[in-house]
Amino acid sequence: RWPAVVVQPTRIEHVKAALFTSRTLRMRLSVRNGGHNPIGLALVPGGIVLDLSKHRDVMISRSASGAPVADVAGGALWDDVYRTLHLTG
Repeated sequence: RWPAVVVQPTRIEHVKAALFTSRTLRMRLSVRNGGHNPIGLALVPGGIVLDLSKHRDVMISRSASGAPVADVAGGALWDDVYRTLHLTG
């Protein structure tokens, strides 16, 4: 039940390389985010796991109309979102 490789990307090029490798070698790919999964459903036996758990950024900006917009990275937890919202009002 273990993946062949776990990729923890630090740059977009790493994500692209994992996708390219998965496609080229016909390996299954799964994405693991910051959430918890005690039974390991984010794992692909013999495949590639793209682990986004270190990508927890949350940024608040304003749309053209002035409405707040949250940009949430793939590994962010709800606690990260709530903390950012609290700090930005």
